[in-house]
Amino acid sequence: VEERNRIQRPSRKDPFRLFGSESNVGSLSPRNFELLQLLEQWRIRQAEQANVPKGWILSPKEMIKIAKSGRLNHATLSDILTPKRAGRLLNAMVRLSGEAEKRVRSERHVPLRKVSNLVPKLVRRCGEVAERIGISDRLLAHPRDLLFAAQSVATTGQLPSWFTSWRTELIGDLILGALSRSS
Repeated sequence: VEERNRIQRPSRKDPFRLFGSESNVGSLSPRNFELLQLLEQWRIRQAEQANVPKGWILSPKEMIKIAKSGRLNHATLSDILTPKRAGRLLNAMVRLSGEAEKRVRSERHVPLRKVSNLVPKLVRRCGEVAERIGISDRLLAHPRDLLFAAQSVATTGQLPSWFTSWRTELIGDLILGALSRSS
């Protein structure tokens, strides 16, 4: 039932629903990926405080552009947002960028190229688990979901919150173990 609901009404926390194709999320460096996650948390807090939809704070496209931008300054931010919004949000964006940099430096991260190379192995292992319990391997974990989950573990050390509890029980240790062996 949980998976049917996910397919029919994808979660707003599903990164590929929020941020588009793998090329957007999958190509981010660990720092940029961390910044994207911090931006999402920040915009949710801002939207709740202002009692407005989070898309009014920053759109997913703007978040991707900010995360992909190198150094954040007024000129860079003005290319993404209007100059007025850039001026208003500059301090918060610079603070989040610094926080992302600090988090990435303080932890040992698996290079994202290595994470991408692990996904086919994870797909095979998940296929074995799915066959053993009699469900579709795509139902258990789509390769795209495995990629994002592995990237999340590589950058934050934990599975993403949208990775549902039954999946975590079945394959969470598999993902965490594969990444710990590769680091």
